[in-house]
Amino acid sequence: MTSTHPHISRSDFLKGGAVGLLGLAGASALAGCASGTQTPPSASASGDAPAAKAPERIIDVHAHLLPGTMNADYVAWLDETKTMEDGPSFLWTNTAFEDVENHVSEMDRFGIDAEVVTFSSNVPNILKAAEAKGLDGTGALQALNDGLHEISKASDGRIVTCSWIDPTQPETAVSEMDRMAEKGTKAFGVLTGYRFGGGGHYLDHPSFEPFWAEANKLKLPVFTHFSTRFPINDPDSPLTGFSTENVQNGGVSVLVENTVSAVRLVYSGYLDKYDDLRIVLGQLGGFFPWMFGRYELMYGLYSGNGDKQGVDYKNPDNLDTYLRNLKDYARFFYLDSHSMSVEDVALAQQIMGTDHVMFGSDYPITSAELGREQPLKSLEGLPADQQLREDFYHAAAENLLGI
Repeated sequence: MTSTHPHISRSDFLKGGAVGLLGLAGASALAGCASGTQTPPSASASGDAPAAKAPERIIDVHAHLLPGTMNADYVAWLDETKTMEDGPSFLWTNTAFEDVENHVSEMDRFGIDAEVVTFSSNVPNILKAAEAKGLDGTGALQALNDGLHEISKASDGRIVTCSWIDPTQPETAVSEMDRMAEKGTKAFGVLTGYRFGGGGHYLDHPSFEPFWAEANKLKLPVFTHFSTRFPINDPDSPLTGFSTENVQNGGVSVLVENTVSAVRLVYSGYLDKYDDLRIVLGQLGGFFPWMFGRYELMYGLYSGNGDKQGVDYKNPDNLDTYLRNLKDYARFFYLDSHSMSVEDVALAQQIMGTDHVMFGSDYPITSAELGREQPLKSLEGLPADQQLREDFYHAAAENLLGI
């Protein structure tokens, strides 16, 4: 899919030399290089730009909701098991996690027309809690997906739900994808990484190929969410202070996890093999969009030496020497804006294309004030170009999900 924006298109930008400036002076330095027609709000030179119109619709592509009593059962399970894998239990006690009326009223409060329900890092333990209540693994998974599907059907288009898939169980993953596709699901949800077999594994793991093959076959997008299972810390020199480990995990580690998972997918070859994959990255993709310049440099260094040495680095059949350039795979990825500044969003639009960056709030894990009210007010500072704004607030999500 190519950008519909008349000035800032992903393909035009990536074909130019501006991507090589990613390692330089930040948002304002790069944004003015893309086409010469748009600059981030902070770099605007005059105050007489046309006023931005309110968007026709707003779709929030990053919200969390569970059917029935699944969240209450999970919180009780946390209190019983004392597990801290998902952080302190108070993070999950908000009744909005299973209150559909709350979601609708909060959307109304902020002028949001629809929200997309995705999955957070705690879903594996939510399913364990459901199993502790008497459901088997398959039953818990189907109860989650069926319950969300019924909520979506009853919402008159206000709530769009993904279906949770566990790629670590290839056979049941494919059958559940097919089952929910027949029901009309709009997307699938997975984590960016999993721990099994004594180690941590990202989404490029060879055992996950049946999942990717089926997503490609069904032509349904895949929403990813960090797992929080890949912390960046030094066990011999821990940081001190209130909630320091959790804050560093949420502030840095999860962004690295998003980035590494996406980059590994590119270099795994799955995206060469399955051309209809569409992958949504939370938190503006972590550092993924900002890596293109670095990988452009790496490609230049290795291909230059390859030319000198006569290495066949352009042949995808020769995996030992084949080189991939990260920017060439940007079209497979979509980003949500959760927790990022208006400057970051504007720059991501220039790098990825306006039709690949969407509004996301993380409600109710992130409060409505922090995830919706403040960002929506801040994002009024996006350039006034109307197509850019419509892409961001609703058109990109509509095209991606067919809604």
